[in-house]
Amino acid sequence: MRELPFQEFFLNDICKDSVGQTGPDTIDLHLLVGTCRSTRAIDWIEYMGSLHKMTNFKHRPETYQDILISPPDNDLPSVIYFNGHYYIDGGGNHRLTIGKCMGITRAKVYIESYKAKP
Repeated sequence: MRELPFQEFFLNDICKDSVGQTGPDTIDLHLLVGTCRSTRAIDWIEYMGSLHKMTNFKHRPETYQDILISPPDNDLPSVIYFNGHYYIDGGGNHRLTIGKCMGITRAKVYIESYKAKP
């Protein structure tokens, strides 16, 4: 199994102001590198194992791809964009994590962009 590096992201320590929210938009899940939630996970597989909704994993990959690419607009995952990468922020945590671990490459999300502190 290939390694899936994972990062925690703490908004208050790194970022200053929101540049704005965009979406719905499709992102490349290769650029999804972590979460804004506190965790002790060292990689995506370990993080996925800590999720309490593992029953979601029973779906076939093509079903998950459909779920991530064509969700209803009122149920889109939320991500933060910072310094060229995306971090899960709020809704869609389970869907995006499972999709990432399954090797799905795209997801439709709401994006909130932040800029670095000067």
